[in-house]
Amino acid sequence: MSTEKLSRDDLIALHGFTPLPVDQDTIFQGKPFLHQPTPVPLSDIPFPSSDTLVAKVQEYAKEKLPVQTYNHSMRAFY
Repeated sequence: MSTEKLSRDDLIALHGFTPLPVDQDTIFQGKPFLHQPTPVPLSDIPFPSSDTLVAKVQEYAKEKLPVQTYNHSMRAFY
C-alpha cells in the first residue's frame, strides 16, 4: 500500500506512529556509523535467570514453543 496520499491520521493508524522522511546520509555523514562500536563479551551480558518471573516465563516458553522458535528467541535475546 502506498502511503503517499494517506492523511496523518491514516499513517498513524497504519504504522502506529507518524513516519518521517529521513536522509541517512545526513544522519551518518557518509560513514557506516556515528560512533565506533566496541565489542561486548557475551559473558558481560548476564541472563536474569535468578529472577523468579524470568525463570517461570522461560519454563513456560520451553513448554509451549517449538524447539526452533525457543532457540531463536534465546539467540535474539543475546
